[in-house]
Amino acid sequence: MQMNKLTRKNVFAAGIFLAAAAVAGCSEDASVENAEEVASAPRMVERQAPVRTAPTRTASQAAGQDDFRVVPQLDGSLEEDGMGLDVIIDASSKQAYADSLEWISQDASKEQFSRLENAIRYIHMYDPSVFGREPELLVVLDGKTGHELIERAEQLMEERRGGN
Repeated sequence: MQMNKLTRKNVFAAGIFLAAAAVAGCSEDASVENAEEVASAPRMVERQAPVRTAPTRTASQAAGQDDFRVVPQLDGSLEEDGMGLDVIIDASSKQAYADSLEWISQDASKEQFSRLENAIRYIHMYDPSVFGREPELLVVLDGKTGHELIERAEQLMEERRGGN
């Protein structure tokens, strides 16, 4: 029994068709299983970083900025400790310094911000390179984090107590 060329091609085509149909059928079952797995798997929720906006100031507030304040009147915004003390302070100008402290206050608890405020005030008064001078204070604060400033104030306290 010899098959002619046309019949062999038809048998071959039918075989390929059946194989493709079998593969398509299997992949359809697999996609249903995958869909069930995906639906039951825990999902990661995408969160957005908090939006920080630079504070808007009125003309009267801007005029009052000529009077330098060591720490603007701010409080921490969070109930629990946050990441505010990890923010690097930009003290390249008075305005940048005030904005940095406002951003820190948005990501810090009241207790954290109070510790930072006390540290900055202590450095302002007792750091030998500052001794109450505004430009020198800004130089010391620029590029530091709140944690670094609190640590610096603690070192100054220890030195003043004579503990080196």
